[in-house]
Amino acid sequence: MLTPPHKIFGAALLGVAITGSVAIAVAPGSWFLILVAAFVGSAVTAWLIRVLEKDATNVARTQEVANRQHESERLALERERDRLQSILGAMSEGVVLLDQNRRIRLANPSARALLSLATASDADATPLAPSHRISTELPPTLLDINRLPGLQELSDRGLSGERAAVELTLQNGRQVLVRTAPLTEADSESAVLVFNEVTDLRRLEAVRRDLVANVSHELRTPLTAIRGYAETLQAGGLESERASEFIGIIHRHAERLSRLLDDLLELSRLEAGRRPLKREALPLRPLVQRSLDLVRPKASHRRVDLSIDVPEGPNLIGDSEALEQVLVNLLDNAVKYTQQTGRVMLRARTEGVGSAARWRIAVSDDGIGIESVHLPRVFERFYRVDPGRSRDMGGTGLGLAIVKHLTQAMSGRVGVESEPGKGSTFWIEMPIASQGGLPFA
Repeated sequence: MLTPPHKIFGAALLGVAITGSVAIAVAPGSWFLILVAAFVGSAVTAWLIRVLEKDATNVARTQEVANRQHESERLALERERDRLQSILGAMSEGVVLLDQNRRIRLANPSARALLSLATASDADATPLAPSHRISTELPPTLLDINRLPGLQELSDRGLSGERAAVELTLQNGRQVLVRTAPLTEADSESAVLVFNEVTDLRRLEAVRRDLVANVSHELRTPLTAIRGYAETLQAGGLESERASEFIGIIHRHAERLSRLLDDLLELSRLEAGRRPLKREALPLRPLVQRSLDLVRPKASHRRVDLSIDVPEGPNLIGDSEALEQVLVNLLDNAVKYTQQTGRVMLRARTEGVGSAARWRIAVSDDGIGIESVHLPRVFERFYRVDPGRSRDMGGTGLGLAIVKHLTQAMSGRVGVESEPGKGSTFWIEMPIASQGGLPFA
């Protein structure tokens, strides 16, 4: 910061006046001494001004450096805060910070969703990351939002300096694995709770256990029969008049095992997405006729009348082999569960227009029907309305599950309507090709 020249000149004159006055007072008759004193006074005054100016400049520079450092630290803290908000906001795990009074000081979005925490509107969210904002407007204590004893005990252990974990089922039914760790601050003790939702994992584990149990059960019956009749033949039954009957039973159960394993492998490929399916425009009538021809021998044996009602219409979109498998499964089921001399009808109609246009293909029978309590589950693996009857008919319990997966893999829908004593109708809906033969977008 420089002093203007006219101010320096004025200060020098002032110095001359002061020192000249002093010289006149000391030696009134010595003009030479007066001039020397005035010159020295002006020089000293100018030097003092320069020194003071330099000091002022150094002070200003020091203040400027301090201001820059302060601004740099402020920006660094803001970046760190934004980084923390982004990290916590993007985490699938819920993170909650409790103070020593169990008061919630911080909760990320995942924690708010898991614990059903009420928050203020996002209108005051930070502009840097509005969706990742860390809310502090939460219920005051953990006890206010969740009264699970296990969670309260876990928070107490964290606040007492322990590291611990526990799996809990929250009041909203979601299963979580909660870990806690102490967080020591300058003037108080805090605890961090990390919530990891395991609802889907536990559900998949239950599905796997059920699958293993069901497969074991399905395998046990034919294996027991094969083993029993084989031991009978080995013990001298080959000479028996019923030897051929025993061999026939063994063959029948071996066939059942083969069908079960084939269906399991097919379902596994479908669920894993390892069965490639084509998307091509297919005429419906030839497809229905081929499926009908495959089922007709069994229908004739049971004296079940098979008929179709399929008008001419646009092509549908799908995989020829997969669609044939779906229709054969539905027709075969209808024939198996229809009384002898009963009737099975396959009807097809177009519905909707444009990109929503679909073929609705329904297979109806006049069999025993299905109670409404079973309808939501008939497409599950190994689910049987009548387990004993299904096994006697040679079913594996996987046919309808395969139908569902194949239909959905071809962008179709599947469903069932039934009433006990009046038969059942299983239907699928498949997209229709455009006039140019290509699928609608």
